[in-house]
Amino acid sequence: MRWNQANTVAGKIVYPDYFSAQAARVANYMDTVRSHVSYGFKYGPLRFPVILHTENFVANGIVMWAPKRIELEAIPPSAPFAEPWLKQLVTHEYRHAVQYGNLHRRFMKWVGYVVGQQAGLLSSVLLPIWFLEGDAVMNETQMASFGRALQPSFTIEYRAYLTEGTKKFPLDKWFCGSYKNYIPDHYQFGYQLAAWSREQYGDDMWSRVAEYGSKYPYTILTTKWALHKYYRTSVNEIARNTLDELTRFWRSQPVEPNSGETLPTPITSYTVYDAPMALNDTTLLALKRDMDKTSRVVAVDPRTGCERRLFWTGSVNTPPVLYDSTLYWTEYRSSTLWEQRVTSRACSYDLRTGRRRTLRERGKTLFPTPLPDGRLATVGYDYAGRYSLDPGDGRRFDFPDTLSIHGLAYDEVTGTLAAIALGDAGMSILRIDLQDGALRTIKEPTYASLYNLRAGAGKLSFNSIQSGKDEIHLFDLTGGREYRLSRSRYGSVAPSAPDSSGELYFTTYSLDGYRLARQSVRSDSLIPVEPRKLPENRVNPPRRKWDVMNIDTVTVSGDFPAETRKKRFRKGLHLFNLHSWAPWDFNPFHIADENRIDISFGATVMSQNLLSSTFGYLAYGYAPDFGSRLRGGINYYGLAPKFELSFEYGGGKQLLYGVKNLEYEGMKRKNYFQVNLLGYLPMTLASGHRVRTLTPSVELRHINALMCGDSSVKTGFQRLVTGLNFSDNVRMATRDFLPRWGYAARFAMVCAPFTEGFGRLYSLYGRAYLPGVMKHHSLMLRGNLQHQNLASQNFFYKELFPRGAAYNIVATRLGAASADYQFPVWCPDGGISSIVYFSRIRLNVYYDFARFRQAIPSVLRTFYRMHTVTSYGGEIIFDMHPLRIPAKTTTVGFYIYKPSDRSGVVGGVKLSLPI
Repeated sequence: MRWNQANTVAGKIVYPDYFSAQAARVANYMDTVRSHVSYGFKYGPLRFPVILHTENFVANGIVMWAPKRIELEAIPPSAPFAEPWLKQLVTHEYRHAVQYGNLHRRFMKWVGYVVGQQAGLLSSVLLPIWFLEGDAVMNETQMASFGRALQPSFTIEYRAYLTEGTKKFPLDKWFCGSYKNYIPDHYQFGYQLAAWSREQYGDDMWSRVAEYGSKYPYTILTTKWALHKYYRTSVNEIARNTLDELTRFWRSQPVEPNSGETLPTPITSYTVYDAPMALNDTTLLALKRDMDKTSRVVAVDPRTGCERRLFWTGSVNTPPVLYDSTLYWTEYRSSTLWEQRVTSRACSYDLRTGRRRTLRERGKTLFPTPLPDGRLATVGYDYAGRYSLDPGDGRRFDFPDTLSIHGLAYDEVTGTLAAIALGDAGMSILRIDLQDGALRTIKEPTYASLYNLRAGAGKLSFNSIQSGKDEIHLFDLTGGREYRLSRSRYGSVAPSAPDSSGELYFTTYSLDGYRLARQSVRSDSLIPVEPRKLPENRVNPPRRKWDVMNIDTVTVSGDFPAETRKKRFRKGLHLFNLHSWAPWDFNPFHIADENRIDISFGATVMSQNLLSSTFGYLAYGYAPDFGSRLRGGINYYGLAPKFELSFEYGGGKQLLYGVKNLEYEGMKRKNYFQVNLLGYLPMTLASGHRVRTLTPSVELRHINALMCGDSSVKTGFQRLVTGLNFSDNVRMATRDFLPRWGYAARFAMVCAPFTEGFGRLYSLYGRAYLPGVMKHHSLMLRGNLQHQNLASQNFFYKELFPRGAAYNIVATRLGAASADYQFPVWCPDGGISSIVYFSRIRLNVYYDFARFRQAIPSVLRTFYRMHTVTSYGGEIIFDMHPLRIPAKTTTVGFYIYKPSDRSGVVGGVKLSLPI
């Protein structure tokens, strides 16, 4: 892939050469909103390089420090709201550049001279993460006609719980989430807190908090002190008042009973049903997922609610449709060789034969739609940013590059192929002529979001938020009229295709999630809908409108301004980008292992290029126990095979291997030196319900050890490890901590091809994940067989050995086995308020066994002795969130091992950081 760059006022934009038109739109949007995006803050946005990624269907955007950059995944989501994706990305992510521009000042700017761009990382903790994301959501909402935070689905979980919920959750639970209950993410909660606090204390409130943090970061809890100093309040008080106001507002609204009849399906945890499809009078098919199990298709008896699983799915992109006893849908699928490339691929399942297929010829595909003549129409996406229709006969019809497509359905009665399109004017429904691809408007553009399009019996069914809630709408293709069918307390989505039965299935929201429901389609249940440009705003508390532009009114061209300097972005010249340094010695690739944090006095410089294909560091350190040490590494991930090169010099003297008599012990030894080169080729063979990977690897290590023989000493040896790894695991549900089913195998060979006196070691390792006796209990079984040819020099290498036992023995034969049983003990959902929140406590008990043969040389011959070593013990593991950091979990484990080869026990602490 070739890359270009354009230097704009906002910063350098880096993009693939085929994506020039969309890159220009991003640049023009950023230039247009630049004077408005800093509303409420004292200072404008920092200049950030912007990198556009074009081959990942998982829509996202991030703003990062060290090195500073904005990364945008440019492919729109399959079911967005009524705002073009690039506009939403710009108004959200560019707001982060404003936040950092106000934090990275004064004292923090001077910190930058000491640690480089790492100072930006430190700056970002001066404001809580929930505010950073909530404020960005607020900005994109204020700059749109009816933006993300005004969508009824954005508040539906809060509306249900604060209206009907009976238990009062601790505040930390709203910030950090839970394994017991479904908790909306910090984007949703952060928006509510940011919106309420600005309403009460003024639009510049958080600008003042940011300025205080940039002046006095050494006070650590800068948000706490600033809120108390300027407003005599706290985060806890803001959160309580926000929740109280939302509760009063939503409970004051009239209760609107659900018009649909909810089916009595089995519920074990928060559950989401989607895409109901009537197979016959006694069988309803639907997609289902919950906190206990991953996505699957189930068959439900609508009379009794009884259900059975038909098959598991992978990560679904566009939901299934049913035609002639066959289901069609799309799933996210990872590239075989490129981790960053995630496509959308069509899948099918034949209900008559139980055969499931991945339609490999339909890559980069959305919304598979069967046609009556046996063809399968799909929406295609080109990485240049254009959508097209593939009618299944070899032709292709391109949509205008100003439109994105978010639904496709075919009605046999009228011969209508309809699509939901999104452009600058909002969302519309179009009719596509299958003869020439011509587009005609069925429903005029609106900023009321439309999604979940289905067709049948001369009608379209879809979701619309025009009434102020997510409701089921019907469009009569013959009469040209739109109607609303459902009336919901919170919202109803995912209608089935209309048919001659006069009954429509959909899902309606309750405290337990989205439940299956049905409703008869009668003339007296249809509410006529008149066209409107904007939906009603019924479920959102009134908030003051910012004095900012509306990006929905902006139309930009696909050309860069004439003064923009553009040129080729040559990857080879941008491999190194020194972005940070530090007055201490550490390895940024491995700051901490399970047992210790490896940091000492010294200095470190770090590099990472903008495309994140090359990472490097160089560090010098000193500690009393090992003296001076120089180490560094370069990791290159720009090709399918990955390469990692590292070295270490000093930190001790040369190692002694072999015969260690007194003469050799007294030799003058040089500083320790090691260099290591690892090459591996990770391949993803499957990424549906089962994730299969295959990874061949080669690792060569040189150590300047002294190789002591009977009469001579040689310097240095090279160890070569070749391996082949295969793994096959099922996807994990929300409450899982290990795969329910899975296995892995690894074959490795260890030798010293360039050094005399070494034999070879062969190793076969296996691992299996099995379900335990109760839900979310996990049994892990491992085994290892090794054979080593005895030579004058041998390897300590072992892939599995009893925990806590002495490792530094040479085994010519080794058989080892291990069993771990891990299970959740408690989900406390509490802790020390705002300091640490414990979401789950787990216990792991284990037993290890190894039997090996050890060579014992003597004057006459070598004797062999068999040894048996065992170990048993356990670990207690705490999944926790320090300082209300959401999403990612920090894990702390306390372990006790009792090996059989020593007296007493071995204990310690394991730490896993979300970095």
